[in-house]
Amino acid sequence: EYEKNSYRRQRLPVVLGLDCEWKPGDNTPVSLFQVATRENVYLLDVFAFMMDTGGGGEEKGTAEAFDAFLKLLFENETLIKLGFGFDYDIK
Repeated sequence: EYEKNSYRRQRLPVVLGLDCEWKPGDNTPVSLFQVATRENVYLLDVFAFMMDTGGGGEEKGTAEAFDAFLKLLFENETLIKLGFGFDYDIK
């Protein structure tokens, strides 16, 4: 708890570590998106977010919400985003 508060007191920039995982092979979609902060790591199941049964139900709303999250994340210039080979990950 002390460590989390010390980052806030020092006003350190927000740094995120980003990585993507997918099944081996060409043209396979990303299945896991990893986001790490100074304190936590979040694993996002992209496959589950992007499922769409075509019924326009909750799954479609989830996919749209995930797309909005990615847009906010990558357009935010105040967040420092780190990744190794990330240009390959997002292709």
